[in-house]
Amino acid sequence: LVGTLGLGGKGYFVLDVTNPTAANLPDGTPGFAEANAAQLVRLDRTRGYAETAPNCGALTGAEQTACLQIVDEDKDIGHITARPVRDDNDSMRTTQIARMNNNRWAVVLGNGYNSANQRPVLLVQYLDGAKELLRIPATNDAPGTGKAADNGLASPRVVDINGDGLVDVVYAGDNLGNLWKFDLTSYNPSNWSVAFGGNPLFTARGPAALNGPRTKVQPISAAPTARANDRQMVIGTGASAKTLNVGGMMVAFGTGRNITKDDPSSVDVQTLYSVLDNTRYRQVTSPLGKRLEVHPGSGSCPGPSCIPVPTALGTGVASAKLAKREFLDIDSGAYGAIDEKDLLDKTTWANWNGWYLDLPAVGERLLKPYDFYDASNLLTVWSQVPAKGSNVDPNVESCESTSVDSERQYRTFVNIMDGKAPSIAIVDKNKDGKFLMSGGDGATTTQGLVSISRAKVAKGPHSIIRKDKFENVDIDAKNNKENLAAMPEESLRPSWRQIQ
Repeated sequence: LVGTLGLGGKGYFVLDVTNPTAANLPDGTPGFAEANAAQLVRLDRTRGYAETAPNCGALTGAEQTACLQIVDEDKDIGHITARPVRDDNDSMRTTQIARMNNNRWAVVLGNGYNSANQRPVLLVQYLDGAKELLRIPATNDAPGTGKAADNGLASPRVVDINGDGLVDVVYAGDNLGNLWKFDLTSYNPSNWSVAFGGNPLFTARGPAALNGPRTKVQPISAAPTARANDRQMVIGTGASAKTLNVGGMMVAFGTGRNITKDDPSSVDVQTLYSVLDNTRYRQVTSPLGKRLEVHPGSGSCPGPSCIPVPTALGTGVASAKLAKREFLDIDSGAYGAIDEKDLLDKTTWANWNGWYLDLPAVGERLLKPYDFYDASNLLTVWSQVPAKGSNVDPNVESCESTSVDSERQYRTFVNIMDGKAPSIAIVDKNKDGKFLMSGGDGATTTQGLVSISRAKVAKGPHSIIRKDKFENVDIDAKNNKENLAAMPEESLRPSWRQIQ
């Protein structure tokens, strides 16, 4: 069990929770008892906010070397506030405890905020052997400068590209709007590094108000979501036109944070993004078996022989060539639809590298990771306008939280590939028990009639579960239920594999 202290202290701890009994088991294995603390606590990398570093000068030899190593590592460990990143296919499982390509088990963490070095760092804490800590810094800028100015890495999304149960790449955002990719494909951890030559895959910048200049830093605090791009594009015209797979990985994330005292009052516009990582991979043989490596690119591009050179997208939506989507307000903010300002389909995919969608409510932001709706390409997005403050005395400890400006929450369904609205009506806007775009559950946009994508919902946690063959149900924290249309089922077997 790996835990962090959030804003209560810097660092993390590892416990052996194999046998949750009050005393030792017959075989002597320690159970949960204070007397067994030394055996239950496998690793403790926590420290108080004002706790000073140990005095390594009082030690000698190997002890001093180990002490100096810990002091140096502690400079990159901050307040880790991120929630566990859940598996898209099994919400009861976290992806962050995983087996690496060197066949060792580790927990993969972002280093959090307010570290001494102020830089974003991917932490790979081994859970076996000597339990070493491997740090992969995203930048070597001096503390307080460049990308190491009040920065830190947030929740990481670990991705197994080839399905062998080993972590290949990691995507994570930071406090300055950088979306980083870490290449962990090698069997040798000394080769693990930041992809794209040490540059972010993308850097988010947004406006202070809707449709304004996009110059404001957009922090990324929730884990990205990644899925292989399944779309096609047309290259060339006329008789020479060819239809090819776009390929690569769509990496979707949102911006915004609610960590510091001043964050709830921020009115900067935050944004939903989905950007294309065009990297291709090839299989190689290593001393530990078959592994992947990044393909450097080859062939004539664009064209059937093209294997693109892995390319970072730069800063901002214009540099990255992201297609614009926009919310249309319906019923004074109670609902919304997605209007595609830029066409993104087979005929135009060659011109774009993803899409973006600004959140329309003042102070709205993305604080929770995306979910996939019904195992489809639809993202379920939960965005919030945090409570602006409380009339409870902050100097008196209390469970009361009467808000001056209470929290609001919105639910959005949007396709990770192209930023489009659902192709069917999912939300029963007129509450007639039917899901029909032409029957009141749709909206007219520049693309014609589209489904309702956005709805204002109750604050707090929601669970979307299957109700029956045709419907799901969204259950909020007070057990209120809203029926949603299930995605159409596949009536035929889409593929098969011979297992031998």
